[in-house]
Amino acid sequence: MLAIAPLVRSDVEGSVPEATAFTTQRKLVRFADGSLALAYVVQVNGTNRVQVARSPDGVAWTPLDPPSLTGPTADRPALAVDSRDTLLLAWTANDTYGRQVLYASYSNQRWSAPERVSEELVSARKSLVEE
Repeated sequence: MLAIAPLVRSDVEGSVPEATAFTTQRKLVRFADGSLALAYVVQVNGTNRVQVARSPDGVAWTPLDPPSLTGPTADRPALAVDSRDTLLLAWTANDTYGRQVLYASYSNQRWSAPERVSEELVSARKSLVEE
């Protein structure tokens, strides 16, 4: 049976109109046991945050604890599952240096600390000026 991701609209669970926008990123993944995970964007205290929900059957969805409730606005989530069935999440966030790519993994019912995986823009700008 093909599972359909839940409808995520601006009037549901605080999600924003572009909750699952930017469709070039994978938003839905399947684990080895057949359960699913979905990444989307919600608004928390006026700031966009990345959220992930899990479902055993594609019908009932339970949000996981968010990967980060602090920091800059976040969007454009992308999901993957590795060979050990660990959930992997990447997203973009705006900070004082511009848009950055962050990464976290989910295992043992918690997210790892978010890591910046994009180049620090200040260093990149500085090296361009020095050339």
